[in-house]
Amino acid sequence: MRLLTLASCLLVYSTPCFSDNSPSQHTTTTTLNIGISFAIPPWVITENDSGIELDILKQAFTNTNYKVKPNYLPFALAYSLFEAGKLDGVINAKESALNTGYFSEPVVTFQNVAISLQDKNFPDNIELSFLKDKSVIAFQKASILLGGEFQDMAKKNAMYQEVAKQGLQINLLMIRDIDFIIMDKSIFGYHWQQVQNDPHLIRTKSKLDRPVRFHYLFEPTHYPFVFKSEKIRDDFNLNLSKMRKNGTYDQIIKRYAHLSNLYSGKKSAD
Repeated sequence: MRLLTLASCLLVYSTPCFSDNSPSQHTTTTTLNIGISFAIPPWVITENDSGIELDILKQAFTNTNYKVKPNYLPFALAYSLFEAGKLDGVINAKESALNTGYFSEPVVTFQNVAISLQDKNFPDNIELSFLKDKSVIAFQKASILLGGEFQDMAKKNAMYQEVAKQGLQINLLMIRDIDFIIMDKSIFGYHWQQVQNDPHLIRTKSKLDRPVRFHYLFEPTHYPFVFKSEKIRDDFNLNLSKMRKNGTYDQIIKRYAHLSNLYSGKKSAD
């Protein structure tokens, strides 16, 4: 009887007798190689593939045919590889720094600041021109991303440098007495807290605990992501919009709130 029933299904209906509610076996997953800066916690935390931006990126492609593969790279190298067609996207993009790609809606907002040691006694309120004869260490591509006036200062200032590892900026500020470092305030707070708790730096603890002053020379910077194809960009934008509407975006931001303002220097001007 069981054989007859099965034969009837095959001969009469020419369709399977078993319902299949699982996704099609022919659905393919596309891996997206995304350039991710390796030195911007809490926005990206490489140790466990997490952070505000990485979580947003992954969530936006959840339940799609895309799988995100982070490629942790110096910022400048990520841009170069993207333009060479070797990456599918890059976070924290800016049209002025790239000649190709499809840019998403703004994803995150950074508050970049100039940071000085308080014992330097620099005024709280300064102009960008104040940096022209000072030693300045910024993050990679800052001279492009932070506007024309900053770019002009960087070109004319022989003591201006950019570094890939932003944690190094804190050491240069507090141990080497660099006049200013330029970085996002949350990133500074994260790295400052890390050096306070690093047992290997106990001998330099007194220097690494020096109070600082924040100089708000820059307007908040809104960063989109960039993708190699218009379709990937559109899919990301669509899901990002859904995340903002259903509260998922805000939940991710709140998840890292405890890492976003870690600097607690008692004598700080801020």
